[in-house]
Amino acid sequence: MKRILVITLAIVSLAVMVLTSGCGKEKVYIVTFDANAGTGVMKSQTFVKNVSQALVSNKFSRKGYSFSEWNTIPDGTGVVYADAQEISLNDDITLYAQWTNPSAETLATPTRSGYTFDGWYTTASGGSKVTDTSTVSADITLYAHWTEIPKKTYTV
Repeated sequence: MKRILVITLAIVSLAVMVLTSGCGKEKVYIVTFDANAGTGVMKSQTFVKNVSQALVSNKFSRKGYSFSEWNTIPDGTGVVYADAQEISLNDDITLYAQWTNPSAETLATPTRSGYTFDGWYTTASGGSKVTDTSTVSADITLYAHWTEIPKKTYTV
């Protein structure tokens, strides 16, 4: 009985030694996130070689733009990755945020009895004309400019 116990303990010890001998030797790769003209901070993400996991979600922002995806090249011509996409790595990579400028939204056209609408301007007495939101990079107050429609007069 003692011999069986000793042999069993030896086999268990050998199995534990084999299983733990590789611990700490897995190849680790790093994903570095670049805001690519955006702002904010994102920590690098660690991946074990060929072990699949999801990318962390984007934390960057860019005024006037929407985050669309990640890319391995800043100009977007490299490999595309979706936000929080499940991937596995066998090399370090840098992922660059890709930004889209939302399509220009046309500003509302108000009406005023007896006047024609001339457009939206940056000041009440002139300023620059603003035709769509793509030219606006910060919160702004816009002023409607009007031209009075001449009143028709009749002489009898």
